[in-house]
Order: sequence, then C-alpha cells, then structure tokens
Amino acid sequence: MVLCSLNLVAQEDGERLADTLRKDAPVATYATPNSLDDGVSMESELSRKEKRELKRSVEFGTHSPHKATIYAMVCPGLGQIYNKQYWKLPILYGGIGLAIYGVTWNNKAYIKYRDAYYDLSNYIDSLSVDPSYPYPEDPAWEKIKIRGTDWQTLFEQRPSSMTRYQSIMYNKRRSFKRNRDLCYLALAGVYVLNILDACVFAHFYEFSINEDLTLKWQPNVSFNQKTGKGRYGASVSFNF
Repeated sequence: MVLCSLNLVAQEDGERLADTLRKDAPVATYATPNSLDDGVSMESELSRKEKRELKRSVEFGTHSPHKATIYAMVCPGLGQIYNKQYWKLPILYGGIGLAIYGVTWNNKAYIKYRDAYYDLSNYIDSLSVDPSYPYPEDPAWEKIKIRGTDWQTLFEQRPSSMTRYQSIMYNKRRSFKRNRDLCYLALAGVYVLNILDACVFAHFYEFSINEDLTLKWQPNVSFNQKTGKGRYGASVSFNF
C-alpha cells in the first residue's frame, strides 16, 4: 500500500510538471501563404515610402534646417547644396552677378558725373568772380564723351550752356546714385531669399509625398423633399 501511494503521488507530480511546462512553453506559429503575402506587401510598402528617407538618413544623417540656414548665411548657395538642390545655384549666382554688375556700372557713372558736376560748378563760380578766369586743364566734365561736342569751344562761344549742362550733370548724378542704391537693395534681397529658401526647403526635405496621384469622380443624385425634383451633380476627389 505504501508503494502504491508513492507511485500515485509521483504520477500526480509528473502530470503537474508536464502541465506547467506546456503552459510556459512558447507557442509555435507556422507561416501560411496569406501571412507570407502580408509580410511581403508590408515590406514592399515600407520600402516604397521610406526608401528615399532611409537612404538619405544613412548617407547624411538627420537633415537639419538649422544647419541649412547657417550654411546659407555663411556662403550663399551652400544651403542649397546641403539641401541637394543644385539646379538653384545658376539662378542664385546669376542674380548675385547681375546685382553686382549693376552696382559697379552705376557707381562708375555716378562718380564720373559727380566729379564733373563739382568741377563745372567751381568753374562757373570762378567765372562769376573773375570773367577772365582761364579754362581749367583736364577738367572732369571732359571725361563725359558727347559726340561732336568740344567742351572748351562750346563754353567759350555759348557761356549760357554751362548752367544747362550743370543741371544735366546734377540730375544724372542723382539718377545713377539712385540706381546704384537699388542694386545694393537687390543684392541684399537675393542674399535674404537665399537664406529663406534654404531654411524652408530644409524643413520639407524629409517630407514624404505619396506617389499615388489619382483623380476620381462619381455622379451624385439627390432629391428635394419639398419639390420632389431631383438634383444631379458630380463629386471629384484628388488623392496626393
């Protein structure tokens, strides 16, 4: 009887241990054709949407709008290079080149007319004090070339023309100075636009756009409950 009781207790302990092992054991799952298709489709969907972002993050790390802004402030165009928008460089440097050319050209003309105006004004003031004041040697207004005009002969034969040309030189000086300042403003504007462009497009660098661009439309019919007449229309939806 003792042996039988020991045997029964051992069997009960063995069954309890087996139940415990079955509960704690991991559940084995087997792949089915449907589950395999779901996994493949999910992997392909993720690769389509995140392939470009993953490649960029691996090559360049996290894209920082702060870095793009600093680069654009230090050197115009460097922010666009950081954003990998190389096609904007010719436009940017073309605008900078035109602005610099405008500043240079207008500044040279301004200096020429400014010196001519000052020299001619001094000559007119000297003649008003001493009518026999000699014609100056190499005056600045002779650098202004006008076809068929000999300045010394013109001023000696027609002294009244000096005041007229004095007024013309004054207006020209103001005009070229204004144009030069506008070119300076244009140059500053191109520089600021360069910074704004680099900062804005850096924020949209990792923005994902769905490649499925579809346009759907369907007819729409409704009835007016008061008149009982039908109303016909169409609804259009654009997915992007």
